[in-house]
Amino acid sequence: MRKDKITSDELARLCGVSQGTIDRALNNRPGISPKTKQKVLQMAKDHGFIKNQYASSLSRGTSNLIGVVMLNLKNEFFSQLLTSIESTARSFGYTTAIMLSDNLEQVERQCVETLVGMNAAGILLCSVIPDPAYGKQLLQYSTSLVSLGNHICGEIPHIGIDDCAAMFDSTRYVLRHSYDHIYYVSPVLSRSSKENIDAQTQRFKGFEKAMALQPSVHYTVLRDPDTYQSILKSIPANGGRSAVICSSDSYTIQCLQLFKNSDVGIMGFDNPTMLRRLYPQLSTISYPIDAIGQLAVKTVLSPVKEQKSHYLAHTLISGTTIK
Repeated sequence: MRKDKITSDELARLCGVSQGTIDRALNNRPGISPKTKQKVLQMAKDHGFIKNQYASSLSRGTSNLIGVVMLNLKNEFFSQLLTSIESTARSFGYTTAIMLSDNLEQVERQCVETLVGMNAAGILLCSVIPDPAYGKQLLQYSTSLVSLGNHICGEIPHIGIDDCAAMFDSTRYVLRHSYDHIYYVSPVLSRSSKENIDAQTQRFKGFEKAMALQPSVHYTVLRDPDTYQSILKSIPANGGRSAVICSSDSYTIQCLQLFKNSDVGIMGFDNPTMLRRLYPQLSTISYPIDAIGQLAVKTVLSPVKEQKSHYLAHTLISGTTIK
């Protein structure tokens, strides 16, 4: 028969120990013998004790909670990143609270405020807010913060890759294959005045930097979300050798479907797990998604708070879609 749940005070009396000993046993802290710890855990199990995480967080001023604010989960990049974050946080004994901003500034602000109010031990933030003062507002919170995807400000550590260098390498690789015309697919650039799209901005800078080294090659930037697909459909009929460079794999998937029976070259960017399985020979930039999620958790939980950002190495995959 299931026993009634008990409080931590009652658990301490049943075990004949102090509240401090109960805390050490339940939270796997040092200063308790294995025998006493086992006794407390078994008694807690027998009596259906459930630790009040909220009360514990109030007493400590923080919680075993890591907040994550993502744009959305429609893109496999974000779902894979979140999986890495959650599994890493769990390995350190932390629970992950996931919130989605849907690319909306006000929603993002509310998400952050909610997580701060929950005494989150740290917040991993994929931000879309372009306001330069936003970073200073975030720094007023005592909660540890790490940015992912888009930089926020120099004082908030960022975990990612050098997007400019990665796209520069990608473009140079495509140019070495003697294409007559390059199409850079990045409709998200149309939102640059309204959103923080720093990662995409840096990638575009890398593309322009590489193209400037080979001015004889023509290129077109597809940044209009209303017209880019119709332009892509016209490429095979334009004559000459053409290639598309995608600023993220949400566009790569569209191009792979569109040009599956043509000679148009395709260069991806991100290379999440599922796309690797579907198109194992895709030419692309491999973004170390899992490693970034792991490092982000370790950084936000580090007892030594530092402003240093960490840039992991990207990998250029020489597939068969560029030839």
